[in-house]
Amino acid sequence: MKPWCPRTGMVAGTIVLTCMVLLLPGGSGIWLAAGPLQASSSASPAATSLPLTERKQAARALYEHRCQSCHEEDGTGSLLRARVPQTPDFTNDRWQAMRSDPELIVSILEGKGTRMPSFRSRLSEEQAQTIVEHAIRSFAPHRELRGAPRVGDFGRQFHQLEQELANLQRQFRDLSETAKQP
Repeated sequence: MKPWCPRTGMVAGTIVLTCMVLLLPGGSGIWLAAGPLQASSSASPAATSLPLTERKQAARALYEHRCQSCHEEDGTGSLLRARVPQTPDFTNDRWQAMRSDPELIVSILEGKGTRMPSFRSRLSEEQAQTIVEHAIRSFAPHRELRGAPRVGDFGRQFHQLEQELANLQRQFRDLSETAKQP
């Protein structure tokens, strides 16, 4: 049973809480989130310092909990694609080669318009990065295509746009305050 079903909108509290801790070999575990359906404001504890196999297990658990209901267990997203043709097929080499990790992280955290919700309030940036690196990228049968050159530097451009937006917002506030003064 999936913890959240977009078709019914139902959440099973017991399953959600079970998904919050990933049990690792030896009976230890790591927290994937701070509570039900909400990511911790800080990154998951020592996630990047975990051994690779444990990072992969954590990524898989996050994918199952947050992504699988739309993108399916096999990453094809074929059921949703019948209604939303833009749903990506993570197993497609060409699709994988055309997207950088920062692009995918932004898509997860900010959403994709009306097609995909934002997960910023439910996942940290580190968790999104873990999903990209160890879940979404694992669906690519021919991983060598991922290293293909891409047009532009998305990460740098996105950061520049964020700075420009912050400056425009500051200018707007300043102008709004000036207009209010007699």
